[in-house]
Amino acid sequence: MSTVNQNPWLKLFAALFVLKFLLYLVDPQVMFFLGDSHSYLNTAVNGGAPPDRSYYYGLFIRVVTLLGGSLNAVVIVQVLLSTLSAFFSAIILVQIFNVRFAIGAMTALLTSVEPIQLLYERYVMTEAVSLFLFVLFLYFFLSTTLKKDRKLDLLCCVVLGFLLLKFRTAYLPGVLFCFLVVAAVPFLSSPKPKTNSNGPISSSSIIRKLTPAVFIFILFFLLHSATKLIQTRYEQLPSHSETGFFILSSWSPLLKNNIIPFGPDLNTLLDRMPCDLANINHRNAQRWLDDCLIDRLRKSFNDDNQTNGYTVKASGYLLLHDPLGVIGLGVKTYGQFFDLNRLDITATGDRGYERELSIDFRLFLKDNFGLNTTEYQKETTLTGRYYQKAKLWYIFILIFPLLLLGLLIGLKRHRFPLLLLTTIYCIQLAIVIFLATITCIRHLQPMAWLVLLFCGLTADHFFLIYKKAETEPE
Repeated sequence: MSTVNQNPWLKLFAALFVLKFLLYLVDPQVMFFLGDSHSYLNTAVNGGAPPDRSYYYGLFIRVVTLLGGSLNAVVIVQVLLSTLSAFFSAIILVQIFNVRFAIGAMTALLTSVEPIQLLYERYVMTEAVSLFLFVLFLYFFLSTTLKKDRKLDLLCCVVLGFLLLKFRTAYLPGVLFCFLVVAAVPFLSSPKPKTNSNGPISSSSIIRKLTPAVFIFILFFLLHSATKLIQTRYEQLPSHSETGFFILSSWSPLLKNNIIPFGPDLNTLLDRMPCDLANINHRNAQRWLDDCLIDRLRKSFNDDNQTNGYTVKASGYLLLHDPLGVIGLGVKTYGQFFDLNRLDITATGDRGYERELSIDFRLFLKDNFGLNTTEYQKETTLTGRYYQKAKLWYIFILIFPLLLLGLLIGLKRHRFPLLLLTTIYCIQLAIVIFLATITCIRHLQPMAWLVLLFCGLTADHFFLIYKKAETEPE
């Protein structure tokens, strides 16, 4: 008998691989989201680190295309990474939460055909790679918090957290939360430290408990310093950051009723803008369009580093002096996801269908990657139509927190790791609704993966209830 037939894990991976491969054969087209994809491809070809996009994803494209010869190789690798993301959902359920293998396997199969994952593994975008890193990071994070001998798991957790942030900085709050938990676990789970004859806590015990926190800090610092040194040597550092541009744009409606007591006079600067500053639907325009908020601020400072510094400081002022306004914007953004007509428009925008590939970009793809886009048919892709039709699934992702409370109360086993995952879900949800300039379905991707994991836990929970009721005497 073959090894595959003997090992259910190999069977599961083989099933996931075959399913993903067949779906790839049905819909193999490389997809682009302008200008994100153009920026990544430009980094792959010409180098340079864009201020608001991942340099390392461009490097990933360069390596894969050198080995594979075309952008189709990027899609194939991303399909494989998505397969592993689905596979690890079963591993986490079975190994961490002791869920039955059949339920874990079914969860992995459902994860492999999740609409957001299925679509964006075909795009020249960071979603597939960053989700894979996120899933691996969560696996080692949970292993680190639950195991006693956790040195190797802690090392993998820190390295993967670092790589995840290099591909997608939106995971930063969640990664920081996980590192804080890892640093706090020794103080929460260890027995009461021994005292010496004079009474105070043993210094060796304190040092032992602080070791994970010190290790995380030192390793993260070394990794950051090493990558910065390498990028500096090859002149691949971004010229400036644009984090504040996005945050202030997302909170721009609050500027209508709040006077920022530093920087330029906003009453004068923002007079007669083409977009309504108070309109929540114009926040993305405030970030990107000429003669709107960020464009006018950049012209006022004439230096992007100073502009970003001002926008970060102004965002902090708004959060401190008008927290209810920030919360109100988040609630309104959350509510917009429940408008099916808006969600349909959002799904179209998420796929980049509102903009045709420019002639320059078509020539760029042909000259550098040998890709002929004359018959580039976006509307006919299977995964695109599937993504467009899955609006009720996206709403389910957003209402799942209401169901999580009941799951936390009902699930007595593994309540602590479930609480950790729920917190990470809530952090990702907060990023989507509080730091977004527009409703964006693709930003729900890590939450979609978590929701399917929670569904597997829920199914196993009810299966246990059913089996218990079945065995009890009448």
